[in-house]
Amino acid sequence: MLSFNLFRGSVQKVALILVLGLGVGTLSSCGFEPLHGSANSVDNSLGSTRIQIISERNGQMLHNHLRDKLNPEGLAPNPLYGLTVALKTKTRTTGFTSEQSATYATIIATAEYSLFKQSDKEEVYSGTAEAVTSYNKFVMPYTNRYTERDATERALAALSEDIYNGLSTYFATNH
Repeated sequence: MLSFNLFRGSVQKVALILVLGLGVGTLSSCGFEPLHGSANSVDNSLGSTRIQIISERNGQMLHNHLRDKLNPEGLAPNPLYGLTVALKTKTRTTGFTSEQSATYATIIATAEYSLFKQSDKEEVYSGTAEAVTSYNKFVMPYTNRYTERDATERALAALSEDIYNGLSTYFATNH
């Protein structure tokens, strides 16, 4: 009885491996292609995109996030595309105490971006990204600065991810 149960478990494992193998084989023959991969034209196009300077400190942080995503191995010597980004951030305070001190704040960051060809400055794609983060406000000023900076950093990271996904989709469908 014990040997039969061991054999039965082995048959189930082999059947599971066969089913998974057939599933992967079927998925690869249906036309599915990963967006990013080795030697992919999407990665090459993203890597040859120069990000224009974005003003103010938040713009610098967004620029750095985008640079790390688009050009992880460094900018190509002759970039084919340029990216301009207009960044706006605003903070709304809510949740007031009886002394009219705010206890909660929300940061809304919006980026309007435009991709253009370096050769003739022709715009080929544009979009808008928005991120909303929030943080608690405390009595201690240092704590407020720290939590606000952290919430801003999270919003800018989310914006860079959204812009990166938009550009990746553009390059995947137009190349």
